[in-house]
Amino acid sequence: MVLSGKATPGSEVRVKVDDNPVGASKADAAGDWQISPIKPVVSGQHAIKIEQVDAGGTVLAKLVVPFSRAVVRPGTLAPGTVVVDPGNSLWRIARATYGSGNKYTLIFAANAEQISNPNMIYPGQIFIVPPDAASKQLDPLKP
Repeated sequence: MVLSGKATPGSEVRVKVDDNPVGASKADAAGDWQISPIKPVVSGQHAIKIEQVDAGGTVLAKLVVPFSRAVVRPGTLAPGTVVVDPGNSLWRIARATYGSGNKYTLIFAANAEQISNPNMIYPGQIFIVPPDAASKQLDPLKP
């Protein structure tokens, strides 16, 4: 698992998973930072807290995001579900599943308890992909 983002260049970024520190990084000249937790994050529901701090340790910015981590073995995923891969979006999943990206709202509505913003989904999340009677449903795992 790798966490990355943007912050003020030169600032320190600290990351916690369920209030347990997992790493810290300094943003480079472009503001990019990256952290790979040393301990693996186990399957289940988590909260990731990212804090940007100044040299004195004062928190300048904070973000808390719900996160679902899943370890899926081939052949164990329930029909009608999909695991979010890096680079996926609800639009791409809907296009692969229903043939139209506009139908992302079906997936969003079926998973509203774990999606607070349809523009922000995360690798490892497992979503229910409901059938759509108006279109031929395709296999979401095939390209």
